[in-house]
Amino acid sequence: EWMHRSLGGIAPARDGYAAARIAPVISPTLGPSAVNASVMTVRGRFESSWVRGEPASLEPLVRLSVRVPAAASAYVRLPLLGRAEEAVVVIEEVSGVQLWPAPGAEAEGRGEVEGVLGLSSGSDGIEVELAAGSFRFALQTVDQGKVDGS
Repeated sequence: EWMHRSLGGIAPARDGYAAARIAPVISPTLGPSAVNASVMTVRGRFESSWVRGEPASLEPLVRLSVRVPAAASAYVRLPLLGRAEEAVVVIEEVSGVQLWPAPGAEAEGRGEVEGVLGLSSGSDGIEVELAAGSFRFALQTVDQGKVDGS
């Protein structure tokens, strides 16, 4: 259970896993560089898989893949890894859409990716509210976003 809740970050957000919180504990430099975790619930299987990029590389800081079963929703936290929210870009890689910061005047970028219900930020990460589905997020520095053409 510790691995699911800490490294995989999967925990109930509402009774019976009607919603899950997926907030993996990822160190910028220490501990594992990749984790796969899943939890089977009465609503279906929640999955969390992440890979931490190497410092000073062109890889994203973190790639996080999640799967939310059909009868549920999730709140996913992408950790900032010691960076300010203004210094990062979040891309939903399946669609190629930049979610954070939201491009243009539309605050929070909602509705651009099917299943993404909302975005917010806090001192420890960018939170994405999700409906059921499979999603793959890349957290990059602003400079990496420019290099990748995003």
